[in-house]
Parts: sequence; structure tokens; C-alpha cells
Amino acid sequence: MEGCPLPIELCHLVIDYTLEPDPWIWECNRWERKDTPYNVISWQTSICFAWLPYARFVLYRSVVFKTPSQVDLFCRTITENPSLAILVRELIIKPKDKSTYIPFVRDSILKHLRRLDTLVYDLFHRKGTWVNPLRHHLRVAKFPITELVMNYPTRWTETFQLIWSIPTLETLRLRVGPSPEITVPDIHRLHAIQRRGACARLKTLVLTHEDGCSFLPRRAFGTSVEQLYLEFHRRSSEIPVSTIGGQLSAHFSSFVSLKGLHIQIISTDGFGSGLTEGINAAVSDYMVPVLARLSPQTQDSLHTITYRCWCVWHDQRRQYPLELSSKKVDELLTKFPNLLSKFPNLGSLCFWLPGKSAYDAERWKRLLRSHLPRLEGIVPISVKIRWDEPGTENGWADDSDSGSDSASDWSPNLDVDDNRRDI
Repeated sequence: MEGCPLPIELCHLVIDYTLEPDPWIWECNRWERKDTPYNVISWQTSICFAWLPYARFVLYRSVVFKTPSQVDLFCRTITENPSLAILVRELIIKPKDKSTYIPFVRDSILKHLRRLDTLVYDLFHRKGTWVNPLRHHLRVAKFPITELVMNYPTRWTETFQLIWSIPTLETLRLRVGPSPEITVPDIHRLHAIQRRGACARLKTLVLTHEDGCSFLPRRAFGTSVEQLYLEFHRRSSEIPVSTIGGQLSAHFSSFVSLKGLHIQIISTDGFGSGLTEGINAAVSDYMVPVLARLSPQTQDSLHTITYRCWCVWHDQRRQYPLELSSKKVDELLTKFPNLLSKFPNLGSLCFWLPGKSAYDAERWKRLLRSHLPRLEGIVPISVKIRWDEPGTENGWADDSDSGSDSASDWSPNLDVDDNRRDI
């Protein structure tokens, strides 16, 4: 590329734009994030050798540890070539064997990973108990991380001891499975180890939840959360979950600066009971209890409420607004005294729905407005389209137009993926 008029800095911006990893998100029984297109990086560097240093940064951005031997190899690599350690931004702990501890908090790693900002514990389907060594949380706290992702932690005391030990934590993504046996001494210990000022910098909280958190101490997630994402996995055959929403809302009442409330229901029942139960669960069991118990100080800060029901497939689109109407969602949101009107700066009630164009978004918006008349004049209804939703490629049955719509992601994403480069 000799004589190329484009400065190398602009080329770096192009790489940033095309290769910046999405945030982690729990989707359809798996952690999901778009893969880094390593073939694109190879193609770019073959065109221009000057791009190689920045492409190397993308390649080493995320490191996955699945076995202790990989940790040994990585330690030798960064000791011999410390410049590679500076490139690492994300560390993923994903043991192949449920009984294997990954010793990643070694002195050499703590010393060299000075720019690490994300730590991921991917323990999904590890039925054995993951036990950390003594003082593990204190060593992890030495990393300069701002984002922590925990998938299926099995020991509550260790989990929150770790969370509360990280003073720089700004984003927490926690997938919580059914609670293990919690004894009274366990609850007392949780209250005892909670640090004053824990989660003081936490701004984004993503909870993928299957059980209650009533045993957690008050202000377990601090008071500074601005974006709250609740992702619930639900089956209609399960017992009612209305108590779960109430238990969680007790923690959220201390969020005095909340700007966005985002609720997603993932139903495994498909259409029929799945769609109906998903709507009931999201509105009556989660949205209403949380809104009703938000701190009065949140009234001026809350700007957006987002609702996403994953089970709206392409052949159910016409049924979905009818379900909203028959379940009287607008009445549920307005029957409580000043439930929505007490938020004067609420800019929109946003529905996250499948589609393929801006035309789809406008059609969804018209249908929602006609089926939720009680919300008119109280809160504007908006629609976000997600292209990769199930059935998106089919669009509406009688749609012939296709516009363009760029949808942002449901939540800041994080992705633990087997296709990522292992060290």
C-alpha cells in the first residue's frame, strides 16, 4: 500500500469499527457474542504489513484458559515477550473439567496484565462445586478490571466476596442458577463479609436469573447502578414467579440514579402458553414490582423501559399484540397509582421485537399503540428491531418493502465462545 493517502490511524479506526467485540449476553441457553472474524484480520494484514501490529492487538485481546497447562504456557510467553501482555483486555476462565481449578492469579500474570478490563468465569454445566483457594478474591482484586462476568457460580459466599472485593467494578453480568442450600450461618456470613462501599462504581448490572435472592444483604449491588438488565429464563410449568420480582425489587429500591430498566423473558415453551406466560411474567411479576419499589430519587432519572419477550417468532407476530391486549398490559401498568406518571422524564416504553427493516418497526409501533390505548399520553411507545431474532428472515407475510434499520444490542454483550483463540 505504498503511496496510500489514508493515514495508518484511520486504518486503525476501520479495524476498531469492524472488529470491536460485542458485549456478552445470555441467549437461548448459551452465552453468545459474535465471533471475532480472524480471517478478516488475516486478509487485512496481507494487504498492508503496517496493519499487523494493530491486528495483533485484536488477536490477543481475549485469552481463554481451559487447562492449567495453558496458564503455564501463557506465563512463559508474556515473560519472554511482555509486549504481548499489554494487548490482553479480556481473560476467560472456562475449565474443561468441572473439578479442575485454573490457577490464573499467579504473580507473573498479575504483574504483566496491566490493561486487563474484563474477567469472565464461564462455569456453565460444571455440576461439581467450583472452589476458590483462600484469599483468591484479594488476588483477583489486584487486576484493574472494570467488568466481571460470572456464569453459574456454585458458592454464593465466595461469589459475592469476590464481587465486593473489586473496587473498580463498573459492569457486572451474573447468571444465577437455582440457589444451593443456604443455611442461616451462610446468610450471617454474607452480611458479615459485605464491605462498606462495595459496588460503589457499579453502573451496569445484568442479572440472568432463575431463582430468588432474598438472602442477599441490603444494597448487595450498591446504589449507583444506572442501567439494569433483568433476563429471566422461564417455563410455564414452573411455579409462579411473582415472589421473585418482589425479592429482587427490594435490592433495586436503592438504585437512586437508575436511567434504564430492561426486562427480557426467555420462555422455552414456544407459542401458546410460552408467549402468554412470558407476557404475564414480564409485566405483572417483574416490571410492576420493580417500578413500584424504585426509590423516589429515581423519579427524575428513569428515562427508558425496555421489554423483550424472546418467544415471539415470525408466525406469531399478529398474535403478539392481541396477547398484550387480552392480558391488559396497559391496564397493569396504569392501575397502580401514578406507577408510570411518577417518572416525568420517562422517554419511552420500548419493545424489542423481530423484524427486517424500519418498515417492520413502524408497523409494530402502530399495532402496539392500537392494542395498548391506556398508555397514550402517559408514555411514548417505541420499537427496536433485531435482525437475528428467530424467524427474522421471513419478515411480515405481506410485506414487500424493505428499508434499513440498525439495531443496537439488547445489552452490553460478553461472549465466551469455543471458537475463540486459546492460549
